[in-house]
Amino acid sequence: MDDGVERPPSFEEETLQGIWTYLDRLSHRLDHLERRQEALEASMGEREGEGARSLVCPHCRVVLRLPDEAFDEEGHLEWVCPVCQELIHDDKPDYEAYVEDERLEN
Repeated sequence: MDDGVERPPSFEEETLQGIWTYLDRLSHRLDHLERRQEALEASMGEREGEGARSLVCPHCRVVLRLPDEAFDEEGHLEWVCPVCQELIHDDKPDYEAYVEDERLEN
């Protein structure tokens, strides 16, 4: 019966909404972990050669070699991706790039 009065959601509706919200968050977290895993696997194949740093751009997901200029004197990253031209920096809570000191081939 619809009398035009908006009713609050039932317990079941709230529970279902909570479950969907939780599943959505898990899905985003899984995506994040998969990107980190891909970056780690990419870096593991390139450990020979001179010292360098690599990063997976959180915007375009391209594996990049980072120059020393990408880091300030305190070691914080702030750099523009040469592929997508987006600013990458490590002070955002949603920072998804994986950075690691490693050895890359020339």
